[in-house]
Amino acid sequence: MTPPIIFALRKKYIRKFRKAKATTQERAINPKAHGIRTGLVFSKLIHEGVVCRVGEDRFYLNEAAEKSSTRSRRKLALIIVVVMFLALAVVFGLLR
Repeated sequence: MTPPIIFALRKKYIRKFRKAKATTQERAINPKAHGIRTGLVFSKLIHEGVVCRVGEDRFYLNEAAEKSSTRSRRKLALIIVVVMFLALAVVFGLLR
């Protein structure tokens, strides 16, 4: 799976949890019943603590962890863009 597909699925799954109002243990849902596939992307959300398990087959969205994770991802993306621009500036500066 390519990163854009992973990011799109991650966003889609988080949106589905919010739409179902599954943001507490009491409101946990069965992901399959809401069209959420329990594959690689879902497993990664669990590993990050963004989605938490309640019982055998019910999960909820940990909004604090989701905000933190999203903030970290945005910072990383910004750092990558800045490094790429600096690398391009160095390369084009050396070619002159």
